[in-house]
Amino acid sequence: MINDPRAWPEGTLFSKTVNIPSQGDLVEVEVTYIVPPFETLVELQENQNPDRVYPLFRQFIVDWDLEKSLSDYMLKCFLSQDIKVSEIIFAAWCDHMKEHIAARQLNVMQAPATIN
Repeated sequence: MINDPRAWPEGTLFSKTVNIPSQGDLVEVEVTYIVPPFETLVELQENQNPDRVYPLFRQFIVDWDLEKSLSDYMLKCFLSQDIKVSEIIFAAWCDHMKEHIAARQLNVMQAPATIN
């Protein structure tokens, strides 16, 4: 994924393992993410409407290994248990994107030297 030549790799799927708190324990969950359109990220960050948060957040997650496919009911249950769950899930997505963007910046910064 990091070798993707696009600065914003919309539609790219990737998986990360996250530890979600559940009833006092940590549950290790493999989450499959997708990179939505950049506008979705901007809208999520600028969002002031609480009713709009979940539909925006859901656009970043495709699947997880807790059940055959991610149901909105199950995700809402985890998110309602602890407010930090959404932060943990989204932080894994952010970490991947930081790596991708850093790799792209490195490629762009090396390009002028090869052209000259």
